Amino acid sequence: MMSVVDKVKQYVLYVDHDDNIVELSWDDTIANLVASLPKVLSPRKVKIIEKNHEEKLPVFYSNLKIVVGMLFESVQLLRKAITKYRLKERVEIKLSRNEKKRLRVHCANGCPWGLYASHDGRAKGLVVNTYCGKHNYQKHRVLKRCTSKWLADNNFARIVQKEWNMTPSRSKLARARRLSMKEVLGDEVDQYKLLWDYGHELRRSNHGSTFFLNLNGNRFSTMYMSLDACKRGFLSACRPIICLDGWHIKTKFGGQILTAVGIDPNDCIYPIAIGIVEALKDNLGIDNTYPWTIMTYKQKGLIQAIQQLFPDSEHRFYARYLYSNFQMHFKGENLKNQLWACARSSNIVQWNQDMDMMRELNPDAHKWLEEMPPQTWVRTFFSTYPKCDMLLNNTCEIKTQLITRHYNKEKEVGDVWQGPICSKIRKKLQKNIELANICYALPASKGVFEVRGKTNKYIVDISLKNCDCRRWDLTGIPCSHAISCLRHERIPQELVLPYCYSTISFLLAYEVFPRVYEKKVGRPPKSRRRQPYEIEGPNGLKLTKHGVIINCRYCGSSSHNRAGCPLRKQGQAPTQVPTQVPVEEYQASAQSESTHQVGETMDDDPFTSQ
Repeated sequence: MMSVVDKVKQYVLYVDHDDNIVELSWDDTIANLVASLPKVLSPRKVKIIEKNHEEKLPVFYSNLKIVVGMLFESVQLLRKAITKYRLKERVEIKLSRNEKKRLRVHCANGCPWGLYASHDGRAKGLVVNTYCGKHNYQKHRVLKRCTSKWLADNNFARIVQKEWNMTPSRSKLARARRLSMKEVLGDEVDQYKLLWDYGHELRRSNHGSTFFLNLNGNRFSTMYMSLDACKRGFLSACRPIICLDGWHIKTKFGGQILTAVGIDPNDCIYPIAIGIVEALKDNLGIDNTYPWTIMTYKQKGLIQAIQQLFPDSEHRFYARYLYSNFQMHFKGENLKNQLWACARSSNIVQWNQDMDMMRELNPDAHKWLEEMPPQTWVRTFFSTYPKCDMLLNNTCEIKTQLITRHYNKEKEVGDVWQGPICSKIRKKLQKNIELANICYALPASKGVFEVRGKTNKYIVDISLKNCDCRRWDLTGIPCSHAISCLRHERIPQELVLPYCYSTISFLLAYEVFPRVYEKKVGRPPKSRRRQPYEIEGPNGLKLTKHGVIINCRYCGSSSHNRAGCPLRKQGQAPTQVPTQVPVEEYQASAQSESTHQVGETMDDDPFTSQ
């Protein structure tokens, strides 16, 4: 039977300075030092050394093996060991519980591999309690944990030490990394110098596009860009709502980018422009700002700009930015859920009930929300004209998408759709159809119904396309109460949808018309005209004379050669001097030809004897 001493000797990790784990000898230096050993161990058999405070984490080597009972001094050390293991075995490992005193990791679904470690008060460290080292999952070629930081920490310095026998400093490694990134991404200063060329090429290749570049002296100040196809598609088929958002440019010079995004008929993003608000209004030709809705994050400068340029437009705020300010003062999951319930309320009765619930949870939070204008963040007070009730800013998150790729992809998707409405709108309508099964419609008058749901009653007017819940008014998509009334009247739900949700409107937003066709003279050629250097002779060593223009050496005409010259056959002098023959040779040839008689046979001439 194995003693307790032998068990501890088996599970304690030993480190050698030769980059390998040495044999388990009791006289070796202990890496995972146990501060207070159990009483059954004799302290005379343990060689205690002082901890090296210069090294925060011990170095793990390539042949490390994790076993049950292994002791780790800290959770950071165990995390580093797990990272080393997953990179060596090329497996994706997830940390389902990642705490200071407990750590549970597992592999993908269906794989038995797993590890659980918890804090041991006697040893003052994390002990591996459960470990299964068997994998039945396929190894990966790309791992999320293989980050640039890991590569910089584990490869850059190690390669220099191995190949050049030098130890570079951290600052020198950082400069080397910046130079490597410069080789991959290019120089940022040179990229700014290409803006004028980019704008010129954009105007030349895509007529109707807009590109403005403002300089402060000779320094970059602001820029505005909008493609012609995006402008035409937005004005022709998208709803009158513009979402503005910005993010910081993660470069050495910094800055911010402001994007303008619309909503297409399929409730997806539609990029409009990148730049500033003043240029956007003039570029889209917006004169009457009343029917337009602007949705932004709450920033003082942006609010003033919207009020000045769009005085009659509805201005909404993103609810996520409102919540970020709310949670700085009021914490808790209940307050968070109640805030979103208040923002999602679609009628006055529901809004009052949700606000009363907020007052019961926290009176200060209720007072804070009352100071916010409800027409900027609550669906109850939104305008019904744009047919959009969104609260988040997901439409503006296009910084990882290319406009041209998105444009072409949406055009291809719209061509294969079946039916008169878009796919996402069909899913929303189908969800409301399922909810309509628990609604009961009672006719009150012509086109007016009283609908009884689970708890409430609503009045629905089919002719005016409105419901007391206001979901039909806000989005234009029939709610469950309206669908129950449409079933009663045997009216298809697709007929009451607005035109902005149709597939025709979707294709119109991404439509690109070809150039005007001009018919050319003559029959179209079946093959292109080859160049002389592309045609070989019969033997393959010399170029053929196909396509070469040959001039007559006698009269200089290009319609025939000297053998078939009609003036030479009749004995007449040429009317023009040949360009290929010198003047002296031409005069001598003309005098000799003039002495010939017309009746003389042609057999004496080697060029015409055929």
